[in-house]
Amino acid sequence: PSKPMISDNPLELSPRRSFAAWSEIVRGTAVPWSNAELALARAIGVALVDIIVQVQAVRLLIAEHQQAQIRATVAGSREPVLIAGAQGRVLFANDALQSLRGQPVALGSDLPGLFTRPASVQTALDHLRTTPHGWRQELELCGADGNALPVAVHAELVTGRGGVLLGYVFTLADLRDSRRADSARAHRRGKALYSQFS
Repeated sequence: PSKPMISDNPLELSPRRSFAAWSEIVRGTAVPWSNAELALARAIGVALVDIIVQVQAVRLLIAEHQQAQIRATVAGSREPVLIAGAQGRVLFANDALQSLRGQPVALGSDLPGLFTRPASVQTALDHLRTTPHGWRQELELCGADGNALPVAVHAELVTGRGGVLLGYVFTLADLRDSRRADSARAHRRGKALYSQFS
């Protein structure tokens, strides 16, 4: 103990430091797990996976039930409805639309191709992608035997999370009766004018 200290370098051995108590603080590590603790952790992991899968399965069942209810509501609507995916392919056409056309709409068919002026419909789809507002226009729907059916079309864009395009909803209104009424009024006006000048 009375010997003078020669070096203060901690990397060199010296009689004063060689037997000193050594301690170290270690962070971010743990004591190794025992076999029993490992088995318990695996059991908890399996139980958690089962619970997560069950919760997701319940959510899936609820979503499918809601989808079936919504599909039934739209299918039973008296207003003709077309639903198309992001690529403009028909995903759903309700009975009212099938009845209006006088023939079924093939799922997967090109939405613009259902109208006599497909370029106008394609322009509308392109326009809808750039604006959050719906689109309205009077068009002619291709009916059975090539008949052109006048309809008022209201189209809306449907987006998901983050603005991802999911598809389009088209609701149609049959304009045949109103066109016949307009034609009859115009005919009566024409007769009235003709009789005034005769």
